[in-house]
Amino acid sequence: RSGSSAQGGTGGSISVSGTSGDGGIAGMGCDGLTATSTRLIPTVLILVDNSSSMFEPLSNGTTAWKMLYGALMDPDPTKGVVKSLEDKIRFGFASYKGLSGANEADPACAIMTPATPTFMFGNYDAINQVYTELGMDDGQGKSWETPTGHAIGVVTPPLVAYASDPPGPKYILLVTDGNPNTCKTTNPQCGQDASIKAAQDAYAQGVKTVIVGIGDIVEQPNNGCNADQGRCDKDHLQDMANAGMGLP
Repeated sequence: RSGSSAQGGTGGSISVSGTSGDGGIAGMGCDGLTATSTRLIPTVLILVDNSSSMFEPLSNGTTAWKMLYGALMDPDPTKGVVKSLEDKIRFGFASYKGLSGANEADPACAIMTPATPTFMFGNYDAINQVYTELGMDDGQGKSWETPTGHAIGVVTPPLVAYASDPPGPKYILLVTDGNPNTCKTTNPQCGQDASIKAAQDAYAQGVKTVIVGIGDIVEQPNNGCNADQGRCDKDHLQDMANAGMGLP
């Protein structure tokens, strides 16, 4: 056989080539085989909701923001995800929070930090600096909302445009503690359809979305969401997980 190839998953691609021996009974030959694997490097944008509720005390006495910081950014490589994988994954980071009054397409819908994420190996220090500064923001007395659909729409184009070398799969790791709102209507929180559509659009452009629910969206059923008008909380998280992987 010569020139055949097989593509692996996120682990890499495998090229296979060889020469065929005599397949007849007289020869009883075996095929020669050479395999070379190439690692596919993932690019992962960590997209974190930093609405007001992320900084409010939870039942365990801490906040969702602090819990998430420990899981993602602990400098101990045996504990923090980013530190342990920064030499294997090209990480980027962005956070989002919004106020009412804008349309979905209006940049004023959400404050994105940073406005344009950077993807690279060894990105722990840069992400940690931004994350730490965000954690010191007291919100200036405002009630910041969760325009998830808008935020996904903002970060998808730079992630799609990023030309990694070698190429590899691209993901948004979305972490949120609340049911999403639209840019125009903050309450009730009825931004589920817009968020699902944004995840579907990202998938159509080659970007998968993985979602993590933390805090209120897990602890408080129908928190700010009218269950008679849409799917809330864990049901919404499942819908987003499906959409992010191209499933119904």
